[in-house]
Amino acid sequence: MSVIRVRRWVAVLVMMVFLLAGMAFWIPWPALGGWTLEKEALAQGMPALQKDGVLVIYPPGHEEEASWVLEGVLQYVDPVFTLLHARRPDHIRVMVAADQEELRHDLGTSEAPLGAYWQDTLWILAPSSWPGGPVDRERFLAEGPIAHELGHMALHRRVGEKVPVWLDEGVAQWVDEKVTGFLWLEGWPRLEEGEGFSYQDLSRWQVDDLAVAYLQSYLLAAEIARSHGGEGLALLLDRLEKGHAVNQSLRTVLGDGYPGLVAGDAWQAPLLSP
Repeated sequence: MSVIRVRRWVAVLVMMVFLLAGMAFWIPWPALGGWTLEKEALAQGMPALQKDGVLVIYPPGHEEEASWVLEGVLQYVDPVFTLLHARRPDHIRVMVAADQEELRHDLGTSEAPLGAYWQDTLWILAPSSWPGGPVDRERFLAEGPIAHELGHMALHRRVGEKVPVWLDEGVAQWVDEKVTGFLWLEGWPRLEEGEGFSYQDLSRWQVDDLAVAYLQSYLLAAEIARSHGGEGLALLLDRLEKGHAVNQSLRTVLGDGYPGLVAGDAWQAPLLSP
């Protein structure tokens, strides 16, 4: 091989190194994958708390809030996984973000939720940075996102990740309400005024009001759960776990009740007072 050709290959390799280094700098944390994320975060010296298989990685200066997160995960993980008949993982990874800007950057999103579940990792916004102002431990544990995000984790471990958004969010809220008693009711007044979405809209997740869409998703999941003497959701998840499609499974589980469910008879308007 000539000297010139060798130099060209060296130049190409150097350029690739710089490109990969640049990508590592801006790729959102979740894109790295859960295990790599954990390894890289700890390698960078981020502090962490660990107990009973739960690892909470947090930014410096947020140890007290991280302890609340650890407490919440340990408090809710078994009830959530038991409710969905899912096997609890041996290792649960949690990332705490100091503020909304950090969480947006970490997730690679334009908005920062209170929590998220992605790449086998729970992402939690520090209670001191909630949009409405800082919250204390009691409110964080009662109204925070931990049980909700654990609901996503349990559902995905049980049936996989290919579930429609309405079912994913509906089940997570149903679990949260069962375990903590909390339900996000911001969309209730608009739903009472008839501003809800159709089943087709929710199935395609063509929604422009998340508060209403989330509430309707909860009502859908709750209606399914009430069927078969309270075993409807368990029967649905059994079928999904075996690889059956969602609508086919709903038809089988609900039978004659399926047309009414799709039409929105039982969930398009509130059935109970907040």
